[in-house]
Amino acid sequence: MKIISLSFFWGIVFTVLIFAFMCCAIGEDFIRHKDRRHPSLYKYVIFIFMGILLTVFSLLFIILTATNILKIMSGIDVSHSPLVSLIGMFFMGEAIFILARYFAYILAPGFTKKSESEIVQVQKQTILLSILNVFIELFIIGYYRDVLWYIISWIFY
Repeated sequence: MKIISLSFFWGIVFTVLIFAFMCCAIGEDFIRHKDRRHPSLYKYVIFIFMGILLTVFSLLFIILTATNILKIMSGIDVSHSPLVSLIGMFFMGEAIFILARYFAYILAPGFTKKSESEIVQVQKQTILLSILNVFIELFIIGYYRDVLWYIISWIFY
């Protein structure tokens, strides 16, 4: 595997920052509300699952577009395709927006200045977007699972 673009390093930094944001957001929320119990722990589990999926997706996307791994494994070279990079960056940006929106309106809705009915409407939209986003990420990760297993085995060996 050969790194063919400088964006590989920026992508790795970006992926680490996404994971750090997710961990810090949850940690800060638990520290701020340590005196009360969290009855809706499943909301945090969903947030963690979405964050881990986004981290794995962004890592997979960076490796697919900034290295020659697909050319080695299947003879397909997408490393110099600006359309693939643009689509991937758009999807990652959308996933980050959904993750931040999920945190703002589902995990911490008390900090918004919207009315209760607007918050409920935004929460419904956010849940729908989150479900669709998770399905798309799972599909893409499943489609490129061979590349992902190759990278995981390369990292741990």
